[in-house]
Amino acid sequence: MKVPDGFPVAQVPLQSTSLRAAERSGDAWNLTVDGHADQIADAVSKLKDAGFAVVGQSRTDAGPTYSLSSTEYSVRVGVSADGKDLEYGVVARAKGDAATPAPDASASPEGAASPEASAAPEESPAGDEG
Repeated sequence: MKVPDGFPVAQVPLQSTSLRAAERSGDAWNLTVDGHADQIADAVSKLKDAGFAVVGQSRTDAGPTYSLSSTEYSVRVGVSADGKDLEYGVVARAKGDAATPAPDASASPEGAASPEASAAPEESPAGDEG
């Protein structure tokens, strides 16, 4: 399988060229590539090296999902539900979108906790004592 026509191969580096699924709808692409959960940090690093900034991070049972942005594209990359693949969502940004925000060091893939995890209380309240 090959990437769909029009996919920005030079601007959006993929962790693997071994595609499991690919589709295009206008200026948006969804790709599933061969890769495991332990490769997500490398996938994010490749995108950062290509000029993307991490603008968000979330977590599922399978692993983290990162949102990245450049002046031309927005990318979401995460681990598939079974943990055996990496999934990319790529959308061309409209001309005139706001400039790419500076990278957020707290959202780096190198072991940073997700925002949800750091905001969670350590213990739940004991209840009404009254």
